[in-house]
Amino acid sequence: MTTPNPPGLSRPAQELFDIVVGRSARQAALFVLDLLDSGRPMDGLVTDVLAPVQEEVGAQWQRSVLTAADEHAATAAIDHALATLAVAGRPPIPADRGTMAVVCAEGDWHTLPARMAAELWRWDGWDVTYLGGSLPPADLGRWLASARPDVLAVTCSVPLFIPGVLSLGETAAQEGVACVVGGRGLGTDSRRAAALGLRWAGSAAGLIGALDGPEPSVDRGELSDRRSETQDIESDIAEVVDAAVGALTAHYPAISSYTPRQLFHTRQDYAFIVQFLSAAVLSDDPLLFTEFLRWQQAILTSRGLPASVLPMSIDALHDVFPGGYQRAKAMLGAAPGSALGMDR
Repeated sequence: MTTPNPPGLSRPAQELFDIVVGRSARQAALFVLDLLDSGRPMDGLVTDVLAPVQEEVGAQWQRSVLTAADEHAATAAIDHALATLAVAGRPPIPADRGTMAVVCAEGDWHTLPARMAAELWRWDGWDVTYLGGSLPPADLGRWLASARPDVLAVTCSVPLFIPGVLSLGETAAQEGVACVVGGRGLGTDSRRAAALGLRWAGSAAGLIGALDGPEPSVDRGELSDRRSETQDIESDIAEVVDAAVGALTAHYPAISSYTPRQLFHTRQDYAFIVQFLSAAVLSDDPLLFTEFLRWQQAILTSRGLPASVLPMSIDALHDVFPGGYQRAKAMLGAAPGSALGMDR
């Protein structure tokens, strides 16, 4: 497979990228073992080699350079390399910081970032139990009541799963377990987590600072209102998407000649727009929605659609969106055309 040379990657990361897009999990494992034997620290191999390669794999999927199957195969190879490090490497310090559980937010099956964080914490002296992806709150609650870890770390890879972050954070609070959240889905600062009343760590290294800091103060009544609006939006997605597709046809008549597959993707794109809008409401962060629109614009144009389609789609959605959802309606109305590189 021929892929563009990734800019900004270190030489080891570039070499590993070539290996994983070549679909060689065994070679990826041998490569990181060689780096480990050469004296590179285990945590540096994760933060400076494995994680940047995984980000580049995702970026090339977004640009349609890699297919979804290519991305899955490359991710599996990186996961294999991480597992090899976990077995072959020896933690530099004993596990004396305390006990920790690491889990993905409810709904989130992007387990590799959580596994990377779990290994970094294990090597930093934590006794870590990795609970995997998308654990229901009731099951987590029963486990916390029995295991009683000192800390629960919840990772969120995509903003869609912010409701799942909140539900697991609340479960930890009910069981009296300290909770710290993080991951790309929660952004690059503490604002989204703080809007949920949860402690945020921007990296594995930031865990101690998050635990030592005060718990965010949040207006529980206002949070409850945001949550209620979010849940109502989620329950109305099918009806909203139907209305939006109908309204979009007036703006973009080509839809009337779409094949069933094209219409399926149009509806799916609309559902994602509404779900990300819902996540922006819950986390009280309009920028979350703007960032998603930029990402969505890149995806749609990589499929060959005109750049004007997404702004028209947002206009159509705004026209049919129920007025009772005041926060969401306001975010839709304020969605800037400049976010998509054009006027609306």
